[in-house]
Amino acid sequence: MDCAWLSGWFKKRKPLVSVIVPLYNAEAFIERALLSILMQDYKNVEVIVVDDCSTDRSMSIVNRLVAHDPRIQTVRTSRNCGVAGARNMGLALAKGKYVMSCDSDDYYMPGYVSTMVDTMEHSGADLAQAEISVVYSNKEDMDKLSKSLNLYASRIRRTEVRKITSSDYFCMNKFMYDKILRRSIIEKYKIRFPMLKTSEDMFFICAYVSVSDKIAYVKRRLYCHLLRRNSLIGGMLGDFVGLLNNDLAAFKGAMDFALAHNRPERAAWIREDYIKNTARLDDAPKEAPKPASAVKKSNKK
Repeated sequence: MDCAWLSGWFKKRKPLVSVIVPLYNAEAFIERALLSILMQDYKNVEVIVVDDCSTDRSMSIVNRLVAHDPRIQTVRTSRNCGVAGARNMGLALAKGKYVMSCDSDDYYMPGYVSTMVDTMEHSGADLAQAEISVVYSNKEDMDKLSKSLNLYASRIRRTEVRKITSSDYFCMNKFMYDKILRRSIIEKYKIRFPMLKTSEDMFFICAYVSVSDKIAYVKRRLYCHLLRRNSLIGGMLGDFVGLLNNDLAAFKGAMDFALAHNRPERAAWIREDYIKNTARLDDAPKEAPKPASAVKKSNKK
């Protein structure tokens, strides 16, 4: 059988999925991340690795994989601009019907892409969210965070599609990595990541949800999220005020976005988040103590 013909037939039947992987100094993890995507049972993917000026061996590892799999494409930022700039560059290159994300030290569970695409194709939802498995050295913290990230999905007994309500908005996490989005919506509304050091995906998801109508929940833990000490967010935990200010900037930007697109009800939801975080900022100590252990990852969410 003509393999080229078979490959073309498969691609016509299966929509292309763009997986954006921001990369910065993740030589210990990037191979696992990329192999977890390339070895999915869903083959029609383009993996866009955006190197944010790594100084370690990360790109040597990526280039070795590129030589064996043309589905990987690479691009390098002109200067270190953080995860927001890297993701925006990835979006500019994306050609897929759907957009997914993978942090460079996380990885996909088998069946993640096919499950998310099938859910979108059969439900007509504007986005779908899976559950997350958290990998962390401290099991007590890991279990606590897993429950927090999967709070709303844990109330759902099976995969479910529904019109987006305020409950969905307030209970969903505002991260990219556990979701699949329609690129047509991203491009129609020109949604991009703001150049914030943190909370950039908070803005992106809030803005996207504000112009979306239906959400699907997938009742399976399909994304593995690694928490480690030497991280961007971990390093900023002592700067509690700085983190909150980034949250406020994200919420304010998303609220303005919703209003600009005539979604006053969604803007009201975001405004409520903004008010809650303003209250937290007012109550915050001027100098927050540095935590005993850091919680998040380098140059990523």
